[in-house]
Amino acid sequence: MQSVLNIFMISKDRALARMVHESIGFLRARLWETASSRDFFRVLEQDLPSILLFIIEIEGGSSNGHNIVRQIVELDRYRNIPLLFISSREFGRELFLKIPGPAYCEYDFILKPLDGGELKTRVAKLIQQHTRFINFSSTIENARETRKALLELSSDKIKDMQQKAKKKEFVFNDMLRTIGDMSQLRPENLVCSFLLTAIGTIMASSASVFIRTNEKKSMFILREQRGRSVVFSRKITLDGNSHILKMVKPGSGPVRVTGEIFDQLKEMDKTILEQTGADLIVPIVFKNDLSGLLFLGSKMGKKEYTDRDIVQITTLCNHFAGSFEMNRLNEVRSTLSHYVPGPMIDYLMDNPQLLKLGGIKRNVVVMFADIRHFTEFAEKHDPEKVVNILNTYFSFISQVIYENGGMLDKYIGDCIMVEFGLPLGRFDDVERAARTAIEIQRQIKELNIEMKSSQDITIEMGIALHYGEVISGNLGSVTRMDYTVIGDTVNAAARIEEIAEPGQILVSKEFLEPIQGFVNASFSTETYLRGKMKKIELYELHGFVDEEVFAYLKKEEPYRVNHFTEVSNLNTLAGKKLGYSDDELRDLKLASLLLDIGRAKFGGKMFSSDKKFTEKELEEIRKIPVLNRKILAGKGAFSDKVLDLTVHFHENFDGTGYPDGLGGKQISEWARICRISDTYVAMTSLRPYRKPLSKDAAVRELQYGSGKFFDPSILHVFLEILEEK
Repeated sequence: MQSVLNIFMISKDRALARMVHESIGFLRARLWETASSRDFFRVLEQDLPSILLFIIEIEGGSSNGHNIVRQIVELDRYRNIPLLFISSREFGRELFLKIPGPAYCEYDFILKPLDGGELKTRVAKLIQQHTRFINFSSTIENARETRKALLELSSDKIKDMQQKAKKKEFVFNDMLRTIGDMSQLRPENLVCSFLLTAIGTIMASSASVFIRTNEKKSMFILREQRGRSVVFSRKITLDGNSHILKMVKPGSGPVRVTGEIFDQLKEMDKTILEQTGADLIVPIVFKNDLSGLLFLGSKMGKKEYTDRDIVQITTLCNHFAGSFEMNRLNEVRSTLSHYVPGPMIDYLMDNPQLLKLGGIKRNVVVMFADIRHFTEFAEKHDPEKVVNILNTYFSFISQVIYENGGMLDKYIGDCIMVEFGLPLGRFDDVERAARTAIEIQRQIKELNIEMKSSQDITIEMGIALHYGEVISGNLGSVTRMDYTVIGDTVNAAARIEEIAEPGQILVSKEFLEPIQGFVNASFSTETYLRGKMKKIELYELHGFVDEEVFAYLKKEEPYRVNHFTEVSNLNTLAGKKLGYSDDELRDLKLASLLLDIGRAKFGGKMFSSDKKFTEKELEEIRKIPVLNRKILAGKGAFSDKVLDLTVHFHENFDGTGYPDGLGGKQISEWARICRISDTYVAMTSLRPYRKPLSKDAAVRELQYGSGKFFDPSILHVFLEILEEK
């Protein structure tokens, strides 16, 4: 495999080229030779790997050498590479007076004939002097992949870094800050760049990075090497039996590989040290956690690593660990963005432990949605048309899933697998899953009308929903992970989908129970699922009860169509503040959407007028809460708390409300919450007969009604919510 470090040489002398090649062997760098300056610059105009040194033989007078230098300087990306001039004439020294001083970190001149030992010494000294001020970003600037990432840095910062390099002011701390800026690079490029920096910082002859691959901290795999053969050592792993891992721990610092330590190791560890050529092992630590290991070969020039070297390389490793972790999270964010809504991605980023290999048991909703008779459809149409049709339908479906907070797990041919409750479970997972399935079927009907007229094509989809325990997490290997779920609930959901009819939403009893009463559902069958020993009850989901309210509002009072959605959201926030359970939050949210189900019986004309209600109209309005109870009680399955809310949310705290004139704690807490939220949303919403109040004006009205219309303690909670919003 080609090394990342490269040396470029202009020379017509083949014997000289061979001597240079032999002398620079200690650098583990590739020597690129060209006989003419024209070929040399033709190569340099391309995007090249990182360049360590230019060697230029001058045999045409000082003007020729000066022209070469001038042309290199004009290529900004190479102006910081050190130069070594070789000539048989003394005039070569005159070039030093003509080189633009700030353009290079170091340069040197050697008079022919050459001595191999002296050449090696001069090259090593030249590179060592240069790498004291090596600009990390310039080191990787010429790599094809990393150039894009550098563009993400602000132009001012790049100019500042280049200026420091020219003035020989680039210090180690700048290098560390630059590593932090490299968190957008691909992992392999970040690791390569880190190794180059490590080698350049302390002049190590080789470097190898091992990255942890599991959460038990017992397996490390070789990720990248420089200065060693990659072919035979790529499969090197460190496991829990390795004595090396016992020696190197967070907080213990680097370990020098002495003869005494080597003799105490097991054969497996000895083989690893031999293949990596390690003289120094440095822990890579992130948040007191061992993320990896850096194996460094001997220091160039047969010198020992100094204490300063160890401090610098340890600091470098710790900064690299942070950048590598951020890089990994950025890659996961990019991957998750294809199937997880933004808020869920933010949660995963705040809880990175969920992104690691392994599983967690949790209760979620699993949905399978499959296009019926698609195999027959695919056989009758061209593959390109089949794919286009799938993409059209799946685009609509995916949008519905995202809008309702579902996680699109995977596409399985013409089937979609979705979860609700990942990566973070919410109290309304079942409700959101049900609304998603209902909306998918509705949109498919609408899309079929369009597709029928344009392409004479329609499809139907069978949907299954099941609720239960799964194992969720990143499953797979270190090289390929999928955030998904496995378990009996997944298998059952897939089996239910197999028997769902076209256009049908088939749900299990376990799924239906949390939202029973709030939805219209009918018993479908009790059957054995394929591979199961027990029968399972299945129901067909038709829709939500609150759809009746929304249908009325859209037709008669469109200006109030979002009223109860806002009331429901505010009630839910208040319930969270007051410590309600998930079941209570779910019922409060859904019950809040049914507050005016009886209002539909009166029509909208009476409520859209700017005239005062007559006594007869007021008498009719006061009957609405009672009618709410009658309608909902007739549907069954509603708790007393739900029914009480729909009746008493117009009661005043001082006992002057309706329909029963309750006061104080006689009014249920849910109803006292809703009295405030319903009033606030009404005051801040546009009506045909008045303008909305501002938030501040509405708050003043609420404060004025404290103790009269509203419970003061709950009003305090509500005002906190408004302040936070």
